[in-house]
Amino acid sequence: MLEIINVAVGFQKDKPIIQNICFNLLGGQTISIIGNNGSGKSTLCLAINKIIPELIFAYCNGKFLYKGETYIRKEIINEILFFLQDVDSQLVALRLTKDFYPNLIKSGFYSKSQVASIKSKLSSSISVGSLKFSEGEKQRMVLSYILAKNPNFLILDEPTSNLDLIEKENLIKLLNKKKKNGIGLLIVSHDLTFIEQVSDQFYYINVSTGSFINKKQLLNYFNLDLPTIKNSNNITNQNNFNGKNISFKYKSEKRKILNNLDFSFKSGYVNGIIGRNGCGKSTLMKYIINNLNSKNISYNNEQKPKISLLLQNPNHQIFCSTIKEELKFGLKQNKLSNRYGVSSP
Repeated sequence: MLEIINVAVGFQKDKPIIQNICFNLLGGQTISIIGNNGSGKSTLCLAINKIIPELIFAYCNGKFLYKGETYIRKEIINEILFFLQDVDSQLVALRLTKDFYPNLIKSGFYSKSQVASIKSKLSSSISVGSLKFSEGEKQRMVLSYILAKNPNFLILDEPTSNLDLIEKENLIKLLNKKKKNGIGLLIVSHDLTFIEQVSDQFYYINVSTGSFINKKQLLNYFNLDLPTIKNSNNITNQNNFNGKNISFKYKSEKRKILNNLDFSFKSGYVNGIIGRNGCGKSTLMKYIINNLNSKNISYNNEQKPKISLLLQNPNHQIFCSTIKEELKFGLKQNKLSNRYGVSSP
């Protein structure tokens, strides 16, 4: 059993991010933690796993007990496993372990030939940026490895954030199977449809307090209603943004990621692209951004459209150590510093 007793954690003295946190997690039980961004959910997970304060400094009070005893990280490193939100860092570290590739096969998600292909790609990559996998594929690999280890407890921080619908369903089935086998699960997620299918209990956490709520209270709390789809037929002055016969492959790949794709996006509409992990959705977005002057891209406006890209991994788009410096940096890059009277960082 994991016991969390009157825990408080903060990165500044006397300013806890979370406090008065108490709960027990039993083997074969699933508890999900929900709450607003920045409420301290991931911080709590890091503290339970002892990454805080052993690897990341923070002020911690209260008790963390495993099997009735206090513990340090090295004592639970193979018994309480942690899936991080930062899947890139975890994948780069795991690929160096001896049991990484055998456990991918053991997980049942991959064949031997698929693992051989993964090993070839990972072995030839010298940095995270050069990994030719989608965010969903990387997440699937790390999850497969962790689940194949069969620890006593699993802590999963946003495990479905980049998974397609089929992989999410597979994960739900596997987690429920692990629970039946006696493994305790602690899950952090904003995916309410996911946690509703795997959880025994919800724990809502905010900056200052924490309290348990049941499934019915959870749905009422978030006032979950189906959205109303508005008719957009009255939108005028539409600008079309078109792609024709778009094909692309990475130099290290034999197959084309994109193969003769056509599209037409209209201004005033929300255009959605769906597909399996690794099918090329993010690659298409990056291709469009980098090839606006290509003969394969056209638009019925004299001026080239302004396009912004929000990546799946925010770490790839944050360059400064503070919010203030980041905002200044963004204004400078867009040549807006003088307009807003902001000096460069």
